[in-house]
Amino acid sequence: MPIDLQPMSITAADGATLAAFTRAAADGAPTAVLAHGWCLSHRSWLPVIEALPSAYGIVAYDQRGHGDSELGHGFLRGTGHETLRQLGSDLEFVISEAVPSGDLILGGHSMGGMTVMAYAGGGGSLGRVRRVAFVATAAGGLRGLGLPAEQQVWTALAHVPFRMGPATRADRVVPMLFARDAPQPAIDATLADIRRTRTGVMAGFIKAITEHDEYADLPAFADIPTTVLVGSKDKLTPPVLAQRIVEKLPSASLVELDGKGHMLTYEATDDVVAALTL
Repeated sequence: MPIDLQPMSITAADGATLAAFTRAAADGAPTAVLAHGWCLSHRSWLPVIEALPSAYGIVAYDQRGHGDSELGHGFLRGTGHETLRQLGSDLEFVISEAVPSGDLILGGHSMGGMTVMAYAGGGGSLGRVRRVAFVATAAGGLRGLGLPAEQQVWTALAHVPFRMGPATRADRVVPMLFARDAPQPAIDATLADIRRTRTGVMAGFIKAITEHDEYADLPAFADIPTTVLVGSKDKLTPPVLAQRIVEKLPSASLVELDGKGHMLTYEATDDVVAALTL
């Protein structure tokens, strides 16, 4: 973690404690609020944070159940009832408590991009938002990971409290997340996040992701400069889903990154930084 990010606890609508890591903006500079993806944590944004202008404020937080954040008010309360609108509500509380004033830039990677969409769809204010980056994400149409007997597996894991740990097999996970020749430190950091994630959290949020549909709410971003980034080799949120976002939000710019996979905060850091910079 960069030494200038300060930890902060934020209380969500249901009393869950969310862990956030912040840096104050210089006078007149915007604050980038960054939401991470499924089974990851705020750490997946660190390469981008380190490359953003030093005057920018930063709010990177752990989504509920991930990293150092509670799933609900208590240890595992809420398992099986997760929704993207709930994550959108969490983002509203993060913004109101961590950045009560000033210009905002919203960045969402994968499930984090869906969170930003759900924030708008749930009535979250976009009045202070000056730029949006949807990074390797989708507004709907996801069908899971394509694993054998996937629904049965997730149902069985829904109430299992254990962390994934060594059960996370790199030979299966890495090809789904990264294109070839991804840097090993990025792979190691991603696997560390996944291995910290409890199986019940994984199962609960995969259901939320596959039920997520925010196409009708994308026009809320029409007056905000918005960039949709996708890797040409992304197996989880492939280019066709990025194209569908732009079809519903034609004011957005589509950037397809040749040869890149799903983990663009690591694989295409400079492109993500450019999408977040005013």
